[in-house]
Amino acid sequence: ADDYIIKPFEMSEVLARIRAVMRRTGGSAVNTLDNGVLTLDPATYYAKRHDSGENVPLSNREFAILHALMLHPGTILSRSDLEDKVYAWGEEPESNAIDYLIHALRKKLGHDSIKNVRGVGWLVSKKSES
Repeated sequence: ADDYIIKPFEMSEVLARIRAVMRRTGGSAVNTLDNGVLTLDPATYYAKRHDSGENVPLSNREFAILHALMLHPGTILSRSDLEDKVYAWGEEPESNAIDYLIHALRKKLGHDSIKNVRGVGWLVSKKSES
């Protein structure tokens, strides 16, 4: 059991929690993020390029950046957006920390995996419908 409920409770609350557990155990939850070029597995912190098929391990901060980008493919995320995803409250990042992490990700996954929109931010491509 990964949940409990205290008395008094509404039966609708119990049923909603049962449905949530059933969705998780039934395998209907999406485990990976995919944009047609990259696949990101949040359970293992591995990314994979479709053309090479190689699983690439990511550091915690590399994963946080790629996860934020993959949650919103085709959307430009600014430096401050990414800093909010990577650093804890009260933690001050270095001025070029995001640039360094993006560089490390591109080195691991290919230079075309993350696109830079100069002066605005970064994005990963949106899955093309074919």
